[in-house]
Order: sequence, then C-alpha cells, then structure tokens
Amino acid sequence: MRSLLASYVTEFYNTPTGIWKTTGNFGVSPPAGALTVLESGEVLEAVGANEYSLTVSSSLYNSASNAWSRGPNLINARKFHTTTLLSNGQVLVAGGANDTTVAIASSELYTR
Repeated sequence: MRSLLASYVTEFYNTPTGIWKTTGNFGVSPPAGALTVLESGEVLEAVGANEYSLTVSSSLYNSASNAWSRGPNLINARKFHTTTLLSNGQVLVAGGANDTTVAIASSELYTR
C-alpha cells in the first residue's frame, strides 16, 4: 500500500538574496491552494482542499512574525482555481471545480 505524507512546513525564496527561508508551520492544512502576495507583503492562500476533502478555509502568512494564521472562509469550496491580485488590493478567486470535479462558473473577492 502506498501512502502520502503531507508536509506542514513551507519555504519562501528571497530573490534578492537567493536564499530559501523556512517559514513557521502551516497551521490549517498543508499548502494546496493558490498563493497570492498581498500589497501588505502577507501571502494569502485560498486553500481549496486539504488532505481529506474540499474546504472553504484560507490562510495568511506574515513574514514579520514568520507565521501562518487562519484567514477568512471562501464562499465556495473549490479546487484547481486561480487567484489574481487586482489593482485595488482585492484578490479575485475564480473558477475551479467542486469535489466531483464539476467546473465552478463563479468567482469571489477577498478584501483585507
């Protein structure tokens, strides 16, 4: 029997220094969603799915504290979605599929 071990540790790459930095443990579930760097420097992860099922949760990474925290819930649980930082600072979460892999023809906005 083959098993999958999910990691709760994440790393970020610092382009100017060329160094990878290990972040704090990922508190909600292993990273499985779309990541978006916000204007504040925080990173939003619209999770989409954890190791068991689809989820509406999101997480925020704060580089100053090197820690992940729980973010606001999405309206719809979705996987294979995209996120885009808009010029007004909001994040557009669009498309994807539900737990039976049926396409979701909707979008939602995240505002910090």
